[in-house]
Amino acid sequence: QVREYLNRNDFGDLRVEISDESEQLLDTGGGLKKAGWFFDDAKPFLLHNVDVVSSLDLREIYNTHLKKAPLATLAVSDRSTGRNLLFDDEGLLRGWMNRKSGETRPVGVKVESLHPYAFSGIHVIDPSIFDLIEEKGRFSLIELYLRLSTGANIMAYVHDSSKWLDIGTPAALEKANREIPNDFFD
Repeated sequence: QVREYLNRNDFGDLRVEISDESEQLLDTGGGLKKAGWFFDDAKPFLLHNVDVVSSLDLREIYNTHLKKAPLATLAVSDRSTGRNLLFDDEGLLRGWMNRKSGETRPVGVKVESLHPYAFSGIHVIDPSIFDLIEEKGRFSLIELYLRLSTGANIMAYVHDSSKWLDIGTPAALEKANREIPNDFFD
């Protein structure tokens, strides 16, 4: 359906490509790695999960990334979730925590000294990340970020004033269609 839609419509100067995962789903990291050829202009790029809707100002997160120049800038917020990314006082990624199981990564990280945030599925990434990917096949970008966080700056962009919804299930999408107010994106 996506291919049919793209073929039926004219997008002007917008470059639209498909990175086909019909043979194997590659998760967020594997999918990005497979599509790496697309990001050949050496400019940071915005990656936005398709199953979230947000009023976050995309220009602002992009410009913040340009100004601070980390490897990646992750949109996060202080909301209830089962898993949190953990950031230090400078806003740099230092770990991950599963609130339900108590598991932390790296093992032994002192959670008390870090700030837990929920990841929003929106990132700005420097294309130099492709030189650092060692993983093969299916893998998570979060796992990659955790591995790289000891040697690379992966920064939090806190957007608590923005609205955010997960629409990753049919029920969540139906609920969002009923409940998103007209001023959601204002």
